[in-house]
Amino acid sequence: MLPIDRLKIDRSFIQNLGMDRNGAAIVEAVAGIGRSLGLEVLAEGVETPAQLRQVTLAGCQFVQGFYFGRPMTADALPAYRPPSFDRPPALIA
Repeated sequence: MLPIDRLKIDRSFIQNLGMDRNGAAIVEAVAGIGRSLGLEVLAEGVETPAQLRQVTLAGCQFVQGFYFGRPMTADALPAYRPPSFDRPPALIA
């Protein structure tokens, strides 16, 4: 009944992926709920290629975090170049 179109997974569940099974279980569960309800799923706080791989494999369609860039001034933005991918993010090791 609420006008919700996206679920966000807090960075606290992302930061220990690979070291904490509970975080991985929560990420997978929230992504599954999002899929079931037809909602977009965004993972916050992605900082490493391994975290990116795990959240994309879990089904998160959107990610944000320091892996893609640190906070910057508006003056620095034109020179910013995001990480490039030679293959889909889900395949990054």
